[in-house]
Amino acid sequence: MFELAICLLFPLVLVAAFISLGERKNRSWFGLIGMTFGILFIRVLSELTFALTVVLTIALVVTPSSWSRRRRVVVVATLTLLVTAYFLVPGIRVLSVRHQLRREFPIESLTERLAFEAQTTADPQSVFARAYVDLMDVSPAVLRDLELQERKNLAFDARQYELSSLHQDEVRAFVEAAGLGVGRMISAFGVRKEDLTPTNLEPLSPLPSQESESFVVLDGQTIRNAEPVTAEDDQRQGEEPSIEPLARRVYYSTDAFKFVPDSTVGYVAGKQQAAGFLKHRFARDPEPVEPDAHGHRWEIVRLELVSLLKFKEARVYVSKELPQIEKLQAVPTRELHDFEQQSLAKLWHDEDLVFHEDRGVLLMMGALRASKSCLECHSVKRGQLLGAFSYELRRRK
Repeated sequence: MFELAICLLFPLVLVAAFISLGERKNRSWFGLIGMTFGILFIRVLSELTFALTVVLTIALVVTPSSWSRRRRVVVVATLTLLVTAYFLVPGIRVLSVRHQLRREFPIESLTERLAFEAQTTADPQSVFARAYVDLMDVSPAVLRDLELQERKNLAFDARQYELSSLHQDEVRAFVEAAGLGVGRMISAFGVRKEDLTPTNLEPLSPLPSQESESFVVLDGQTIRNAEPVTAEDDQRQGEEPSIEPLARRVYYSTDAFKFVPDSTVGYVAGKQQAAGFLKHRFARDPEPVEPDAHGHRWEIVRLELVSLLKFKEARVYVSKELPQIEKLQAVPTRELHDFEQQSLAKLWHDEDLVFHEDRGVLLMMGALRASKSCLECHSVKRGQLLGAFSYELRRRK
């Protein structure tokens, strides 16, 4: 209220002085006082009020004392309208654009999209319900690692911020904005369409294809294109495992935080309500895998999404591309093979990553757990398994 009173007081005092006082000397004193207080309180004045103060003060000082009161009223009205129009027209345009963008990026309900999840979790015969009836919650170690990854992946996302600003209450947005007057209005309301379009989503490349037809059986699964056993493989049998650091690098570069970038989530306005929500996908291709401890290079040749909530039993989407939810509707599914079944039993409760390497083939299963941000839409407990990734990596010569 104090700021508002000051913003209204200066122009009113100056207008009264301009109209009423005839002597230029007296008007000059009022003008000097008005400018002094205007400068002292510039941090609480709006740009419009300050501009009016400056213009009217100049008018007080330079206009002839012989002018009639009517002429002064006309001058005051003209100057006030000109200054007000100069400052308010851009603000009106900003508000018009803002309302148009709110129509293009409305807050939508995700309830229908996630209806299958409610059915699956409520079905006591589903794989998800059976797992958490028996296990109840995940282990403390898994939750600690999840919290660590949440902190590491915590970052400011400009698109989320702009969408939030777009749908904020106008008064609240103005109050929280920095700046003065129309500059403050533009900073609060000046959202551009290009700011609401994700700029970090790149086209995803298909995974490398396999050409040869050699096979290896690993934990009951027939795998194509395995390398023949070499003397080096026999020698490594007695060595300490060295593949785990590589496996974890691959997992953390393709985990749930990379599969669900903040820019695709948009602004979450409430439980299962979001604006600008995009279906889950990787923002870009995974980084090339660094060499292992022996200097060997590895390549991801298969990365498939394991669904635990879409079907009554766990199913794997079969695709030669990196998983993109938008494209999975037309993708066939398969049952889990032996390694995946054994790994999934560990992922429910105790592990985030299970892997097995043999003769240049590395199989992995990585957990996709519900982090804090996931709980805004998914009706599960933090840390519970929402899905998994099944990997196959090949050692390159």
